[in-house]
Amino acid sequence: MAWTTGTDRAEGFIVEAALYNQFLGASGNINLSAPYLASAAAQIFYGSGSKVLAKLDKGTAYQYLTVNAAANAPEWVASPASLLNGKGKILSSSAANTPVAIAAGTNDYILEARASEAGGVRWIAGAGGGTSAANPEGLFSASFDMGMKNTYMFSAVANTAYYWNLESVLNNMTVTDYVIKLGSTAGNIIMGLYTANSDTSTLTRVAVGSSVSCPSNDDSAVIGDLDYDMTVGNSYWGAMICSSTPTFSSKFSDQGFNHPGFALAAGSFALPASVTVSSGTFGHSPSGGMFKNGGVFTNT
Repeated sequence: MAWTTGTDRAEGFIVEAALYNQFLGASGNINLSAPYLASAAAQIFYGSGSKVLAKLDKGTAYQYLTVNAAANAPEWVASPASLLNGKGKILSSSAANTPVAIAAGTNDYILEARASEAGGVRWIAGAGGGTSAANPEGLFSASFDMGMKNTYMFSAVANTAYYWNLESVLNNMTVTDYVIKLGSTAGNIIMGLYTANSDTSTLTRVAVGSSVSCPSNDDSAVIGDLDYDMTVGNSYWGAMICSSTPTFSSKFSDQGFNHPGFALAAGSFALPASVTVSSGTFGHSPSGGMFKNGGVFTNT
């Protein structure tokens, strides 16, 4: 029913049934008032139009009242208090104006930004604290030979892939980028990770980054765009290929055995799905850097 606006009458005016019913009858204005419309405890009434009441049922514990996205009505939404319903939880957001709670992490874990997560962040194994030994986030890409190692700058050959063996993984970890010292920059670069079979005769690609420009920073440049979970017990090799001829810091052996890596022409600017190790030319490789995990890494 529509609201009827009241009208003043003079003294002695006789209220007839029709007029009475219009205001106080079963279908009168009184049935448009909040007391009549209320059907449960804690309901809230608001104007949804001119002389029109609407009601909003009560929210849940610790929610707060705000205006909806259309800006035309109130609504109950999650508050920090309603989301943080457990010890150690933290607040993040899944979208604009949409808070979410992130569950507490494991002891000594660190928080990492991760776009694929609903809340945009996740907990990962980090540098240890307390009485625990530090958890190595980085992998120094050194060989295991007994020869003297020297560091120098070597020039990459365009569309030639370089591979080098990595130290054993001591803890399961996620690798993201590669940190290296550049002598000069040119063209684009692609980073990758490979696993070796039992006799290290074949390498199989398990992760590959996108093509990115060689960084202009010649001191601790970060390249890669990787995202891979490395696990204990596997043998890993790093790899890179360049579209031009930048120079990199390299480690090599002058003893003539157990060189830290090999090179193999790829034929195009792409890292192959698998590699036969014996087909490569052993020698220098761009192994002066390290992989990192969420921005934390060990030194060389």
